[in-house]
Amino acid sequence: MDVPFFSIVMPAFNRAGVIRRALDSVYSQDFASYEVIVVDDGSTDDTEVVVRPYLERGLLYLRNEQNCGVGITRNRGVRRTRGHWVAFLDTDNYLLPGALATIRAAAVQADRSIAVLLGRAVDSDGRPALRDPSLSGRIGFADYVLRIAGEALPIARREVLLQFPFDETLGTKRECGSLVWWAIAKAGHDYLLVDQVVECYDSKQPDRLSAKPFISRFANEMVICNSKTLQLFGADLLHLSPAAYVSLVQKTAFYSIMARRRRCALHYAWTAWKTQPLSLRTPALFVLLLLGSRVARRIYEEIP
Repeated sequence: MDVPFFSIVMPAFNRAGVIRRALDSVYSQDFASYEVIVVDDGSTDDTEVVVRPYLERGLLYLRNEQNCGVGITRNRGVRRTRGHWVAFLDTDNYLLPGALATIRAAAVQADRSIAVLLGRAVDSDGRPALRDPSLSGRIGFADYVLRIAGEALPIARREVLLQFPFDETLGTKRECGSLVWWAIAKAGHDYLLVDQVVECYDSKQPDRLSAKPFISRFANEMVICNSKTLQLFGADLLHLSPAAYVSLVQKTAFYSIMARRRRCALHYAWTAWKTQPLSLRTPALFVLLLLGSRVARRIYEEIP
């Protein structure tokens, strides 16, 4: 069989209501050298029923016997890919017309030092996913960790992605993507930010793993991911930007309060205080420690 240019990996857990739109956005692309791999993470709804008709179009459907989490599910999909470049498309996101042709045009111009392409994305209201929309072209580790808020649509060289799998030992349902993307950049690989918008993500889906209802309910997952990020990259982040480092430490303390992990929250609050004692957010964390998780969750849900 011909090797496809793109392998599109789509993890799915109880996504019967939205996965059809994501799949249709791929199969309507005018660039046809791709394969689609859906990895069903133990869904209990009709996800398999919705996906089944696409098998005739070449879709590969894999199913986990139980709900393992996005990281494990993504890794399973990556191991079955054949394409030169691997793209991750979440089920509540969808590609815009011409997206794959746009990304391919960037990919064929990319030299071997570029390991990841980032397609620009907007949310349901047209707001850009990137923290700094003016960012463009080739970027390295510093620009990636300081100026990019989200992954947008990450498309990685298959051989590089196999060297940097998602961590399967964290025990979280969400994947800690920063551990992969930061590690690739820190290893010396460059990223290329595609200028055109190629993806839309549904920011109004309440069950997104990055949505506030999920984070508020499962704040401990954020604590685990952030703690691992600080463990592996905290020294780098502190060197690049003490303010960015303290911000991540403060967020981890806040999530720890929501997760009722008082000792962990106290540790990160003191770390933030010692690093940047003039930050006004840190005293507020100590107050929240006294007020408790319920107040912290209420504040979090009210933040726009």
